[in-house]
Amino acid sequence: MTDTRHRGPRLVRAIPLTTEPGRRILMPELLGRVLWYVRHELVVSQREVAEWLHMPASTVSKLELGTITAAVHHLDALATAFSHFEGRDRGGDGVEWEGWELHRVAAQIAEALGERGYAVLWTNLEDGADERLYCRGRKLAALVRDCWPGRGA
Repeated sequence: MTDTRHRGPRLVRAIPLTTEPGRRILMPELLGRVLWYVRHELVVSQREVAEWLHMPASTVSKLELGTITAAVHHLDALATAFSHFEGRDRGGDGVEWEGWELHRVAAQIAEALGERGYAVLWTNLEDGADERLYCRGRKLAALVRDCWPGRGA
């Protein structure tokens, strides 16, 4: 079996940008939902993560909402925190997260959503954009949960 964890970036086929309501997803929000999902599974509050990282809780919140785009240093810091909390709850026997893995999970979910007819855009919501075209909030959270790698969705 081929190890795909270190596979380089893949080209994604261009698809026409859909005008169907609720079929566009913003990548910063998708990645934010991945961060939220991991934190939620660890049963850790935003405040706990923020305190452990010496980061304002509002920054953790904005990253999870996709209000600010997660940079590499954000992902690395959050992965370190998630590994810490995972190990705490499992006596040091938990998953060791790395920043690139968080991004890889988001990319796998984006690919699965693309197969379902969603368009994942690598941008933030622009002023004046028609919000009806975008899948956000609880609906996006449900899609992330349904498409989580290993769930067989």
